[in-house]
Amino acid sequence: MEKGILLEALVILGFRVPQPINVQFNFLQSLLVNVYGPWCGQDPYNVTPLSELLRSCESGAPGLVAVLGLDKPSDQLGNFESPYVQTRINLNHNVRSLLAVCRRLAEPCNNQQLENISLPILEPVLSPVLHVLRAFNELWLPETLKLVHPTLLPVLQHTDEIQLCLLNSQFQIILKSVDVTNPSLHRLRTFLNDCHENLMGIVGFLFVSLGSKFYRLPTEQLRIALHDGCCAAFEHLPDLKLNSLLRSILRQFIRQCPRQYFETAIAPLVPPVIEAAIKRTEARWNELIMAERRICDDEKAVAAELVLDRSTRLLSRTCLDILRLIYTFNGYEISEQFNPPKEDDGECDDDNDDVDMSESICANGQSGTNSSLGHLTKLLANMHAMSSEPDYNAQNLPSDPLFLRSLTKILAWPDTSICSKAAQWISILVEMLTNTVTQTNCGPKIATTHLSPNIAEFILFGILCGLHVNGKNAENALNCLLYAGIKTYLSVDIIVARQNLRSVIIRVLMDTLNGDKTKEGQIQQQIQIFEEKMFGNRDKPATMRARRDAFKKIVDPIIGVPLSQRFRNEFQIHSIPPLHRPKWIRIREKRDTSHIENDFGLTNLFTNATN
Repeated sequence: MEKGILLEALVILGFRVPQPINVQFNFLQSLLVNVYGPWCGQDPYNVTPLSELLRSCESGAPGLVAVLGLDKPSDQLGNFESPYVQTRINLNHNVRSLLAVCRRLAEPCNNQQLENISLPILEPVLSPVLHVLRAFNELWLPETLKLVHPTLLPVLQHTDEIQLCLLNSQFQIILKSVDVTNPSLHRLRTFLNDCHENLMGIVGFLFVSLGSKFYRLPTEQLRIALHDGCCAAFEHLPDLKLNSLLRSILRQFIRQCPRQYFETAIAPLVPPVIEAAIKRTEARWNELIMAERRICDDEKAVAAELVLDRSTRLLSRTCLDILRLIYTFNGYEISEQFNPPKEDDGECDDDNDDVDMSESICANGQSGTNSSLGHLTKLLANMHAMSSEPDYNAQNLPSDPLFLRSLTKILAWPDTSICSKAAQWISILVEMLTNTVTQTNCGPKIATTHLSPNIAEFILFGILCGLHVNGKNAENALNCLLYAGIKTYLSVDIIVARQNLRSVIIRVLMDTLNGDKTKEGQIQQQIQIFEEKMFGNRDKPATMRARRDAFKKIVDPIIGVPLSQRFRNEFQIHSIPPLHRPKWIRIREKRDTSHIENDFGLTNLFTNATN
């Protein structure tokens, strides 16, 4: 740690040496050659533990297992002089040093230093770091776990107690008591966890330093770096590792992309990763719902449910935070300052704390802040319009560029804060897609289009699911969902609303009422009243509050009894004696106040009688 602090201080001072750029480059290069040189393999005749590890990681996780001795019994890894322990120490030392250097080289004083100092020094490091990161990711592949010795499997398969400690950094001390019987396993587990996290951080900083040159690569090469390198074995990573990958790597990959390369970098490569993360998180929510229905009889079951709940909520907030970054991101020109705008940033911390989901919400469910859509969203909206055409058949572009289907799935997750934010974004995106503003000589002109029936049905069904899961738990979530439902109704043609969307509501209501055919006519009548308020009087349309109340009246059976009223008629408390209220004690009547009758305290200081 001390060496890392010194390296960071040297880089900061090197950037501020009052010398030309070439002198600063030579100075920093000579100082840092022992840090980044071993990663680049500049001396093929000098065989070091790190060079052997880099060659082994080119084959993936099997090479890493062999070079770290994970295929050996645990008793062979306790000797400090063993080559496996020395390799582990050497790798940890090099990773920490490189992380410190990358952190400061990514923060030069100006763009000229970034282009002429940081980029040349760190460019050769990217490929070997990606190889090592890929090998670490693949440690959790089933075929890799078969190579690991049974005595070392607990290092990769964390117990619930250890995961709880990792989720709560203030309880890291508990980890020592968990492995008190086998300290070598504890050291190996700590090494693998820290090294993996630091490698992700290094890649994130490399995106900053290499941005101007990295994003110029063809899409296929960027795909190899992001998908095959950073996101290797994505579906097998533990939840906490996946959360770190999304926050440290994917978020940085988006934030550092110049505006010129949105179409070649972000648009074709980011959606598959986000959709896979949403799919994983949705599966975890389903597991959590099933776990809550079971009775926990022992401490292990309780610990497992706590871990699942905490990690699932972390993943949920991270996914929505990345979506928010995409929707508000404007990017930057290469000629501009290397730092993207601060308002486009997500959460600054990369630990396991929750992403801040707080935001003021108006009574009608709209966001209380002026959420401005960024340049990236407008580009994705054009792609969405293209993908909605029947003859659209692009191979490299996603079918749902704006992630509307992913947002709709989020509505049904049992987390009211996430549901509220997702519903707000759906309302904003639907309004943007249906109301296009163009500038003319006479001023701005709004061109109205309609959502496709398929996506409108999907969104409305997700809103109804969100109302069933979260509508009864929080007023904010209920208002946001109702507002999103009204926006969806207004975004389609009247014929589509009265046929497609009406059938969706009737189907869900009938399922909620267990197929009671006697109430179908009443439902039809209520929907007709609602549609009359939505589309009836075009000259004097109903207010948003009236539309919301009419929509709420229809979906009340789906929402159920609100949490605040759920137990109103069930708790009956009897035989409680009335509260005894003592008589007020009149202090002024019992005290002798004659001596202070004319005394007004400090006011005497300002009278004429004051000497």
